[in-house]
Amino acid sequence: MDQILDQLGGLFLSSLPSVILLILLYFFLKFTLFNPLEKILAERYRKTEGREKDALAAMREAERKAEEYTNALHAAKAEIYSRQEALRKDLEAKRDAAIAAATVHSEALLAEGRAAVETEFKAAQATVEREAAALARLVADKALFRGAA
Repeated sequence: MDQILDQLGGLFLSSLPSVILLILLYFFLKFTLFNPLEKILAERYRKTEGREKDALAAMREAERKAEEYTNALHAAKAEIYSRQEALRKDLEAKRDAAIAAATVHSEALLAEGRAAVETEFKAAQATVEREAAALARLVADKALFRGAA
């Protein structure tokens, strides 16, 4: 067993310079390669994270502007609909006024026509009565003249 321990001790002593060189290599690589690499990765992460935050802020701004656009669009549509409704009511009022004026005008024409027909009727009736009386006299004269012959 002593022999094994002596061999292990010899192996340890012979590997000690390699272990020391390995430890030195570790510290050398840590300070020259790993620390700057970690700084670069941390900077890259900060920039990436900042860009993500900027992208999220831009998305929020775009959503806000889209909301404003939608609200403006709804307001414009409501304005258009209210103008259309006012125009429709105005046109209905003008149509109703035109219908009323046409009704008054047609009633006046109808009254004039009735008065003209009534006048013509009375004139025709008077003419018929005169001619009927004349015809009656003529018929009576003829009837009496024949009866005397």
